[in-house]
Amino acid sequence: MFTTIEFYDNKCMREPTTEQLRSLYRLCHLLTNVMFHPIHIVRLDERTLNLFILAGQIE
Repeated sequence: MFTTIEFYDNKCMREPTTEQLRSLYRLCHLLTNVMFHPIHIVRLDERTLNLFILAGQIE
């Protein structure tokens, strides 16, 4: 399940699961070291709890 952490303005922010972090690491490695695409944004969607990666040569 997701855990929460406190940050500067007293709002709670969710953290990705261990499985999501492992997948994120593999995808980031594939995108940058194998496919040579820059990564522009990585974020956790608070509504769906999905990790979002925006990557590629054309933004």
